[in-house]
Amino acid sequence: MDNKKYYENFNWETAHLSTRLKEKINKIIDAIPNDVNSILDVGCGDGTISESLNIKFNVIASDRSINAVKQVKTKKLANSADLIALKSNSVDLVFSSEMIEHLPDKIFASAIKEFKRVSRKYVFLTFPNNENIEKQFTQCSQCDFIFNKSYHLRSLNSKNIKYHFPEYNIIKEFTTGIDIRQYNKFLSRIKHKFSPSTSWIPNYWTKGDNALRETMCPNCGYSFIIPYKFNLLASICDGLNILISRKIPYQLCILLEKK
Repeated sequence: MDNKKYYENFNWETAHLSTRLKEKINKIIDAIPNDVNSILDVGCGDGTISESLNIKFNVIASDRSINAVKQVKTKKLANSADLIALKSNSVDLVFSSEMIEHLPDKIFASAIKEFKRVSRKYVFLTFPNNENIEKQFTQCSQCDFIFNKSYHLRSLNSKNIKYHFPEYNIIKEFTTGIDIRQYNKFLSRIKHKFSPSTSWIPNYWTKGDNALRETMCPNCGYSFIIPYKFNLLASICDGLNILISRKIPYQLCILLEKK
């Protein structure tokens, strides 16, 4: 699954620096070790975080989206995370925020290798915190393809980050963002197997905002607003989940140091 078309068509000019993002950036800056001078921001998007980091550090921003890179005001590269156009040990720290959860398996594995190759000492990652990606499943009405509406392909936590970075130690770990309710995996599988896809994402999850229900099928490219129609079984699953699943901060931030 490749969502390149979505990212190229995304209106990066409308992106803005929210209060929550400012708080996240401040936490990230505070966590960066004192011996860091140079940073590569992989999957930088419009460069909002890159430009904030660039006030204190020498930052290179990198993204595969040409349209995104056009918005960036720091030094920049237009390349994919799995093929970074820099020499080995080029920067003190490789940073990537809310990107690695989107990568297909082969690209994910190659990107991890590239992070390790380019970084002299540190890797700093942020991503959804132990997310059940099935919670945001929807289905394309044109080709019936089922996908996570935000194009998340994997759940990540400190345990599997340790697995992918055995040559590194986790030296800092913290959460940020609003509290999001987790979704029990058994309930999500029952819900998606026995109820129609139009009931999978209730309106109250998106607070009635159609902008939060807009998506594009990564299989056929069809753009649509995710519909909702009440279904008793799906509603029961959602209700039970509220009773048994806790809320946790949405994002996990992990700083790794090479052993």
